[in-house]
Amino acid sequence: MVEVVRSREDWMRDKNPQADLADIILIARLHSYVGTAKMRDCPRISTLPAYHKLPFGSLGPHESMQILEQASEEIQEIKCLFPTPQPVVRKRSRRM
Repeated sequence: MVEVVRSREDWMRDKNPQADLADIILIARLHSYVGTAKMRDCPRISTLPAYHKLPFGSLGPHESMQILEQASEEIQEIKCLFPTPQPVVRKRSRRM
């Protein structure tokens, strides 16, 4: 687990010939940046050693967005299962 934390943004990490948890976390982290300003500072997914260790085929930002669009109905259904948090209203005490 320590290695996962240490290498969370070491995009070119290539410590083992086989994929490990740190490689999976790197790919997941990069995908979490798709559609955000952080993506500008990231390398192309196909240049990551972790990408080549995992059986993704042609998974890139465009394909990720297609998957999300295709799954949007399922995502909405899952969101409906969780209650929407209500804002906390705090009463102010009056001081004299």
